[in-house]
Amino acid sequence: MKVNSYRFSMEGLLMKWLAIGILTIVMIRWSTINEEPETSQNFCPKCKSNNVAKIEYGLIDIGKISPDLQEKLRKKEVILGGCVVYPQKYHCNACNHKW
Repeated sequence: MKVNSYRFSMEGLLMKWLAIGILTIVMIRWSTINEEPETSQNFCPKCKSNNVAKIEYGLIDIGKISPDLQEKLRKKEVILGGCVVYPQKYHCNACNHKW
């Protein structure tokens, strides 16, 4: 009986690892399918302007902003979206449209 119970527990463990592996592969594949093409950030779909900024979400400590982020903010390549994450990823600096 102990041999059989060991066999079944090993089979169960292997099935769990197999399921985790398959789930990981599916999640990676799904994330690459749903990525937006890089060309979507080059122009605004509303006014066709190429003056577009990426929206960065999250809590930012103003005193600890990196020089790189400061430069991007100054050039309006990036805007701060705040703590609440919305589905919009880009902001048009010309017409204020977000998508």
